[in-house]
Parts: sequence; structure tokens; C-alpha cells
Amino acid sequence: MIWVAWRRHRTLLLTLAGLLLVLGGGALVLRGLISGDSARLLECNAWPDRKPGCSAVSAQFHGAWGRWPEYAEWIILAFPVLAGLFIGGPLFARDAEQGTDVLVFTQSVTRSHWILSVLAVTLVPTLLVMFGLQWSAGSLLSTASDLTMGVDPWTKIDYHPGNLLFLGYTVFAVGLGAFAGAFLRNSLGGMAVVLAGYFPVWLGLGTAQPAVGAEQRLTYGLEPSARPGDVSAVATGNSGFLNTFDRQVDIGQLDAVVQRCMGKDATIDCLRDQGIVSRFIDVRLVADDAYLHLRPALALTIVGLLLLFGAYRALHRRP
Repeated sequence: MIWVAWRRHRTLLLTLAGLLLVLGGGALVLRGLISGDSARLLECNAWPDRKPGCSAVSAQFHGAWGRWPEYAEWIILAFPVLAGLFIGGPLFARDAEQGTDVLVFTQSVTRSHWILSVLAVTLVPTLLVMFGLQWSAGSLLSTASDLTMGVDPWTKIDYHPGNLLFLGYTVFAVGLGAFAGAFLRNSLGGMAVVLAGYFPVWLGLGTAQPAVGAEQRLTYGLEPSARPGDVSAVATGNSGFLNTFDRQVDIGQLDAVVQRCMGKDATIDCLRDQGIVSRFIDVRLVADDAYLHLRPALALTIVGLLLLFGAYRALHRRP
């Protein structure tokens, strides 16, 4: 029966494989290109030997690559609902529309065997593709966040492969479509129910981002080894340099001062003599919750499995 299910859904499976190859592979290639092109930017901004004109180099870099991380984010966000629409909705409804379910139900194979075979051939590969896309696109977002490419620092956590929430969304969306399609015996009806039911859940849960506290500023020394303390549990925002009046130093002024101090033995002392006394970073403290994504992921998975069980019962009750 697995072989029959494979033959029946091979177009879907080949499409999933193509998506993973094109989108997942493309994200990994793009990540390599961005990392390679960032070498000149990182060299230019190396502290304390920051070279003049780095703002132009930074603008050029962000202009070339700045939009791609956003596209990677959309890949992860869109896949669960698309899976619900085009995999879950027609999963059992198409057989009812075409009348092939009557043929299946009159064979020696039990309905349970048929239903489980269809789920094994479709749902498992769908979840594997979701994980592969999240891993590849998430690695691109992580690199973009590390390079401060306009990506929120918590994005790398929201879309990290260890975040099971999107797998939960996928199970829920496919289960919702499969249940509606089996109950209504109509693919379009199942797809409509997915659209009506998925987005309220998404608006309620989102990516389960942690609550953040008030913004505060951490200051630290000019030495290359200096760090702003433990920032493992904070989302970073604005950063830069402070003068003797605790005011942020303009980037043009910083370039001019660095150029005057470049090549001197005591570069840090020269910067202090020029009025640049410390570095800063603005942060928002975030609650450390290791189970932040696990709880909604588990709830979505349970609801999705219950919906699949409902589809199973609806198919069993057919004459």
C-alpha cells in the first residue's frame, strides 16, 4: 500500500524535493556569498584600526544583500500554511471528488491501512522539508543577524532549527486541511477552512517571541577584548561610542579621530585624548525561557494529530 500511495502522491513528493533543493540550497549558497562578501566590511570595521570610509562600504554591502534575509524569513513563515492548503486540503478530499475512494474501500486493504499509508507518504516528508527549509533559511538569518543586516537579534532564535514551533504549525495546518477535506469531501472547502482557521491561530501565537523589558544602555571599555558583560539573554539594539559627556559620537567624527590615531603605538590612549572614552550597546533584557517554543509547538502538534484522527474517523464512517 505504501507503493500505491507513493505512486498516487509522487508529484507532490517530487515538488517537495524540488522546493527543498531550490529554496534550501539557495539559502545556503546565499549565506556563503554573504559571509564571503562581508570579509571586506569586517576588515574595515576592525577595532581599533577602523578605517575611514567604512560607512560607504557598509552601505554598499547592505544595499547588495539587505533584502535577502527577509525573503528567507518568508520562506519559513509561508510553508506551514501552504502545506495545509495544497497537501492537507486535497489529501483525502481528492479521492472523494474523483470517486477513487470507493475503489480503495472495496479492496482487501483495510481503510486504516490505506489512511496510515497516505499519511506516512505525505506528512513525514512534509515535516522533513519544513525542517530542512528552517535549518537552511535559519542559518542565513543567523548570519545576517550576526552581521547586523537589519535583522532583529532574536530572529536567529525564532527561526533556529531547535525551535519546533514551525513543525507544530505544519502538523496543525495539514491536520486542519485533511479533516475539513475529509468531512466536506471537497478540496476547495478544505483549503478554505485552512485559510479561515490557520491565521487566527498564527495571530494569537506568532513566533512565540519572549517578552522584553525596558531598554537600557551598557557601557564598556575601548580595548578590543572588552565586552559589555553577559549579553547572552538580551536583544541588542543601537551601539556605538561615547564621548566625555556620555553622548554618542557621530560616525563622521569617529572616522576622523580614528584616522588621526591610526598607526600610533598607544591607539586607545590617543582615542581617549581625542574625547572618545567608551563604547556602548543598548539592550532589552529578555526572560530566559528554555520552553518558550516547546509549549505552543506541543499544543499545535496535539491539536493537529487530533484533527488527523478526526479525518480518520470521518473516512471510517463513510458508507
